[in-house]
Amino acid sequence: MNENTNAIVPVNDTHEIFAVVECGAGAIVRETTTTDDVTLFNAVNSTGEKVADNLGVDIVVTNIVVTSADVYSDMNDENSDKVNKPCVNFFTADGRQISSISNGIIRATRALFGVGFTPTTERPITIRFKEQKTKKGTCHTFDLVSR
Repeated sequence: MNENTNAIVPVNDTHEIFAVVECGAGAIVRETTTTDDVTLFNAVNSTGEKVADNLGVDIVVTNIVVTSADVYSDMNDENSDKVNKPCVNFFTADGRQISSISNGIIRATRALFGVGFTPTTERPITIRFKEQKTKKGTCHTFDLVSR
């Protein structure tokens, strides 16, 4: 049997980590693959690069930090109620931060954690962001290229 050596700790209930909750109710850091205080601060305090600016490129990810973001429930309507949803922050081997609240990125990250992949500086993973067609248009997601 192949043991997944990427997993350093089991991720808590992924439903809770990736839930959309009442505005202001989400934990500042919902899940993290690191305890490095600089990385955690940057995840909470910085917006990072956009996934759209990194489509089709292999990205070596050393850490993932899932934070919370208060956003409009309907991104196209500033009069809609605000909700708190997960924001996935990817930290790369070349020192960049790429962040997203895209439902496709959230689903792919949940699946990544769900099968036990936990990137670290010592055991990074390589992902490739892509755009995918949906019933409502398009969304961003990613493929796991290698571990």
